Amino acid sequence: DGRAIAIAIGLTLFVWLSSGSYAAYRASRKDNNSVLAGGSKGGTDRSRVGLSRFIVGFEVTTSCLLLIVCCVLVAAIMSTYRLDFGTPTAGYYTGMIELKGPNYEEVEQRRDFLRNLQRELAGRSETNAATVATALPGQYGFLVRYGVEDRDLRVSDQYPEQTSIWVDDNYFEVLEVSLVEGRYFDESDSFNSLPVVIINERFSESLWPGQSALGKRIQINPETEGEWHTVVGVTTHIIHGNPLG
Repeated sequence: DGRAIAIAIGLTLFVWLSSGSYAAYRASRKDNNSVLAGGSKGGTDRSRVGLSRFIVGFEVTTSCLLLIVCCVLVAAIMSTYRLDFGTPTAGYYTGMIELKGPNYEEVEQRRDFLRNLQRELAGRSETNAATVATALPGQYGFLVRYGVEDRDLRVSDQYPEQTSIWVDDNYFEVLEVSLVEGRYFDESDSFNSLPVVIINERFSESLWPGQSALGKRIQINPETEGEWHTVVGVTTHIIHGNPLG
């Protein structure tokens, strides 16, 4: 935005003036004729000229390198700005909540707080809906190891890792994430029901190319005999983690 651009220009001018003013002042105090004439003197002057050439060459090379790095950074920022995270980004308000302390030690206490918060937000005139998740698109979720029941995925006795996000049942509708097959979560998916999972189409294609992932089972943390989750839906791809990775 304009404020950020103004601050960047101001910092650039400050660095430019603070780094160049003293050198310009020293140069203005010298007699140019005597400096130019000094190039024809003895070996001491020749070694001094050689050192000056080396310093100037090093400065030019370093400046070119810095310019290249800056261009790469600008290109990366523009690439990130235009990147499709898999969800819209305009018109959303986001915030982070950490429920700690004695009032939120139990799962039911945290769940009740979030339900009440969602009802309050959804009831306000400036908001249409509210949802909760453990990470926003573009942020890292929890890395978990996983296995599938139809084959062994271990490499060097290690199960692969994948980002896992816990979301509310209306998460995909609120963030306008399209469904490829199956269904979204709903109120029937609870702590007491069959453990289920929704995966994105890229993950589905990597595990079961050319097949439907619906009904397949994924085990979370198989080293500790974690729960098996049944795939009930496949969505379009959402970026979680490093956007440029």
